[in-house]
Amino acid sequence: MERVTVKLSPAEDERLLKERALKAAHIRSGKAKYFKIVRKSLDAREKGNAKWVYTVDILDREEIKPAEFLRADKKGRVLVVGSGPAGLFSALYLARGGMCVTLVERGKSVEERAKDVENFFRGGALNESCNVQFGEGGAGTFSDGKLNTQVNNPLISRVLGDFVNFGAPEEVAYLNKPHVGSDRLPKVVGNIRREIVRLG
Repeated sequence: MERVTVKLSPAEDERLLKERALKAAHIRSGKAKYFKIVRKSLDAREKGNAKWVYTVDILDREEIKPAEFLRADKKGRVLVVGSGPAGLFSALYLARGGMCVTLVERGKSVEERAKDVENFFRGGALNESCNVQFGEGGAGTFSDGKLNTQVNNPLISRVLGDFVNFGAPEEVAYLNKPHVGSDRLPKVVGNIRREIVRLG
């Protein structure tokens, strides 16, 4: 695997990216190579000369998406309290690793929660256990879903990849400051829950 940095002006087509990445890695464009955008950010430090900056991994073969990265030697039982982002992903990865997971949440499923939130915004009563703060997906479900962290950990790319797998836009996996969008977040959250249930 080789990692290269490629810059494109805002006026240039992103389809140029692969060609320039191969050139930066000194690989002939005729040779079949797979590439993956790791990060995309805008460099606007120089006035009048903004550039999109891409970090690209060039792979010898198509990357195999890991179905799981946690393995349990024997089936264990675990309780996860709360279905905010940390709870959902903890339950998902523990279930993928073969654990028997019980996930508990004081609020309702994201679909039912959306109804309670909409009712409240229209002047209805506040459901103290299921509202903008409480319920499946956590407090961020009805925001625009910005995905920011100060932690530098290789597992972050796997989490972002799972957001994409469950319905977030593909650029979430590589944009510098990605966001899922409040229109997509409830669907993504529901898809994660359904996968946890499917895993038992």
